[in-house]
Amino acid sequence: MSILDRIKAGHRAKIDSAAFDLKVLAQDEAAEIIKVTPVRDLKQQKQQKRKNPRGRRVVRDAWLAPLSLENSKLAADPQRHTDGLRCSDLGYLPTSHADYIKLLR
Repeated sequence: MSILDRIKAGHRAKIDSAAFDLKVLAQDEAAEIIKVTPVRDLKQQKQQKRKNPRGRRVVRDAWLAPLSLENSKLAADPQRHTDGLRCSDLGYLPTSHADYIKLLR
C-alpha cells in the first residue's frame, strides 16, 4: 500500500487526514495535561475527535517516512516531525524516489 501512496503522491493525489489536530508535546507537558484534566473532560475530548475524524487534505504519502536519507545527518540523530502526520522526518534508504520506483518496477 505504501508504494501506491508514493506513486499517487507523485501525481499530487491527496487524502483526508485524521491527524489534523495532533501536535507535538514534550513528555512532561503531556503528563501535566493528563494530571490536571479531569477524566470526564479527557473522555469528552476523545469523543469529539471521533465525531469529526476529517481534517485537512494532505499529499497521499504524507503519513509515510521520507524515503531518502540526508547525507548531512546521522541516522541516530532525532528528526522529529512537527506537522502531526508522522513520528519522524528521518529517511531510511540511500536512494531517490525515482530510483526506488524504478527498483520496484
